[in-house]
Amino acid sequence: MPTYLCHGFRWHRRSIRFFVIIYDVLDAAPDWIVGRGSSAAILEHFYERYEFLPRPPSSRNLSEPPVGDPEGPTDESNGDESEGDDDNRTVRLDQDPVLINDEWSAVKLLEEYDPRETVEPCRPYAYVADYAVRVELSADVTEEIARYERIASERGGNSWFEKLRDALEKDEEIGWFVVVNGVEDDIVEAERRMRMAGHMPGQSHVDESDEKIEPGETATNDDSIDELGKQQDMKRPPSRMKRLKEIVLRK
Repeated sequence: MPTYLCHGFRWHRRSIRFFVIIYDVLDAAPDWIVGRGSSAAILEHFYERYEFLPRPPSSRNLSEPPVGDPEGPTDESNGDESEGDDDNRTVRLDQDPVLINDEWSAVKLLEEYDPRETVEPCRPYAYVADYAVRVELSADVTEEIARYERIASERGGNSWFEKLRDALEKDEEIGWFVVVNGVEDDIVEAERRMRMAGHMPGQSHVDESDEKIEPGETATNDDSIDELGKQQDMKRPPSRMKRLKEIVLRK
């Protein structure tokens, strides 16, 4: 499952819903704030409302470019990491719902998600962070903390983040968290089921006898992260209820 190491605080779901309603953030889904539209809408509103938020330079500096980024490290990025440090950063910014806004926003939004969960439509809180790095295999926590402290020092401290915490969730402590988001596991499972059914995307023929994927059960690969965010509260329980209804009707 995609896993992130972040420095931040918990933003309670009730506070998120209050924020979205009171400030009329129309494009935000309060139960899944890491969807591309939701994340951008909330972060843009942060910058409109809180003038103390810093804007990072156009070159990415909160965490180094992942392996596979054709542009590679920028001149402004820190060059004192060993080659092994980048081995665990293998996802491009435009493919990651947390890091996609990293180019322009110093604030990161994260969600926990367990694809095996079938009762709760969402977790009781999300995360607001001023530093987040995706961990693919492992991470040197000491090195990540040192990198964060170096970045905070270059910015003149992190008092702005404490102000943001006070504005959003004053009673929460700022600290380090490991956040697991299994949304991509659902994407992989959907693709596996499609392969088993013999109708991968791009094939024109679909055998009606093949197993079908219920719309409320999984998401397709196209815009899958956003779709899972929009449909999360009606994922698996509705699918099971539908099957139960079919069984009752047969009887």
